[in-house]
Amino acid sequence: MAEYYYVADSVIEGKGCFAKKDISKGTIIEEYKGRIISKEESDRLDNTPEGRYIVDCNGIFIDGNQEGNEARFFNHSCDNNVHYEIKNNQFFLVASKDIKKGEEPTECRCGSHQCRGYMNHPSCVVLVTK
Repeated sequence: MAEYYYVADSVIEGKGCFAKKDISKGTIIEEYKGRIISKEESDRLDNTPEGRYIVDCNGIFIDGNQEGNEARFFNHSCDNNVHYEIKNNQFFLVASKDIKKGEEPTECRCGSHQCRGYMNHPSCVVLVTK
């Protein structure tokens, strides 16, 4: 069970994650988990319902739809309050700013007019070394 969030219906899309309590900027909220798949499989599933929860973790493709956790329900927003950080080939959702209890932590790829609107885009990932 997640320490910082719960899953409920979202006005953004389907289900979403909501803060159980106030979350401070810089807090690691959750690791994005799932089955590791090939780039070819990711490309094949791209833009299909089955490819909905695939993220590119520094060239490692994680399918949150298979063997994933509830982190796959974090929704996109161009007014985001969450970003990703890669540490030791693990993909973490981190609070970009303080998040209030009951708020929906959301992520955004780039904030530009070309924003793809979903998680599988590398432009918002912060690469953190050991």
